[in-house]
Amino acid sequence: MRARAGQRIVMPAADCHNRRTATMTAIYIVRLLLWLLLAAFLSVLLVLAFFPGSVLTITERLTSALVVVLLAAPVGNQLRVLNQQIREMTANQISLGTAGVDLRLRGSYRGAKGLETVPQTPLAWNEIDFVSRERRTFMYRSLIPFSYPLDVYTIHARARSFSFTHECISGAKQIAEDIAARIGRAIVPM
Repeated sequence: MRARAGQRIVMPAADCHNRRTATMTAIYIVRLLLWLLLAAFLSVLLVLAFFPGSVLTITERLTSALVVVLLAAPVGNQLRVLNQQIREMTANQISLGTAGVDLRLRGSYRGAKGLETVPQTPLAWNEIDFVSRERRTFMYRSLIPFSYPLDVYTIHARARSFSFTHECISGAKQIAEDIAARIGRAIVPM
């Protein structure tokens, strides 16, 4: 839903729900595939350990089991991280209503990016000065660390600012555009 110049709109709850549902469905499918891969590794490990008809020596079995465990460990770690991200995404919310915006943003991903925790905070439309977008580079700390760019949207209100990304709110770009359209200003690039 896009606003024309001067037109004020509020994003319907159904649009938020559909976008969030599509994002969460994709995450759940990835999680299912990772669980299946982990189950395959576990079945190989069980065959290596307990299958009596194998011609492998004890050393070969132990070496093969070690390789399977080393392959399964990153998959298990990714599942742990994905579950943590699902909990964070479902706990965070930005609701647009006729009276204003209602925010609740928290979690470890936000903290790792230097974004503050926001308890349940209502903002009236007239309190919001503008919305900005800043392209920042973040470091993903893993076995092989790498950096990646991410758009950080910030709602600038009279009292303080509230930042969010698409990693903590699904459809962050659209939500930022709808807030900017509702207050009658474009998103300010920083």
